[in-house]
Amino acid sequence: MKIKLHPIILILYFGSMLTFTMCTLHIYMLIISLCLGMVFLSCLVGVKKVAKHYLLPIFPLFLLIVFVNGAFNHYGETSLYMMDNGNSITLECILFGLVMGCMVMASLLWLASFNIIIKSDDVLYLTGKILPSISLVISMSLRFIPLYKKNYREIKKSSKLLGAYNDKRKISRIKTAYNNFSILFSRCLEESVETASSMQNRGFGVRSRTMYHNFHFGIREIRQLLYLLIFIGIVFAGYFKGLCYANYNPAVEIRSNVFIFVAFILLGIFPIVVNVFERKRGM
Repeated sequence: MKIKLHPIILILYFGSMLTFTMCTLHIYMLIISLCLGMVFLSCLVGVKKVAKHYLLPIFPLFLLIVFVNGAFNHYGETSLYMMDNGNSITLECILFGLVMGCMVMASLLWLASFNIIIKSDDVLYLTGKILPSISLVISMSLRFIPLYKKNYREIKKSSKLLGAYNDKRKISRIKTAYNNFSILFSRCLEESVETASSMQNRGFGVRSRTMYHNFHFGIREIRQLLYLLIFIGIVFAGYFKGLCYANYNPAVEIRSNVFIFVAFILLGIFPIVVNVFERKRGM
């Protein structure tokens, strides 16, 4: 699925989803956010890649959070097991560990989607006029980190072809890794000099220099903005009025509202809805 949205729309969408995910303790809201994050990321990179590269590394962290919270916190009224030292493992601690684990997993999935969709041009457009230097540093870091990873993979592949990894001794492997990083560091310096020269030739630092962007905020974007604001307002009002309240100390207390859940789901599937309408219009 290709996402072609205005940067303001994207930052509002991801900001609202991350804010609602990180600021709630309601287990149902977090499960919905986790499911929406998995579906959205699967639409971007595929189900297999999400399972292998995202869920598989994150799931042990989820189990660790549940275990640590249940083993080292002992608040709550419902005792499940009494340990030898007199402390008890309670249902409230385990539920709160599940909540925190879901929150961490959902937040990481949304951040992964954000990292895939938001490009350096979007960052420059959003912060270029307000904070030009900081936006330039952020956009350059977004470019250089994957570039350096790609360069290191190329260097490592070349070393394998030259037979540098044939020797299985640890000392030889350390020397090969040191040589690879030395080559990568030299390429980084060379590319930095080229980037600085290119920036100077393009007029960086000149006050009268303008920034080009290919983004247009028209009627289509206004409709999308209204869609987001309506459902963000509904979910925020539900939070403010306590319709989605959860407390786990000393006893479990959860208040739910189906209408808020539906609004949160409609907010989360916003890019999918836009993509479906764009495809129908293209037909």
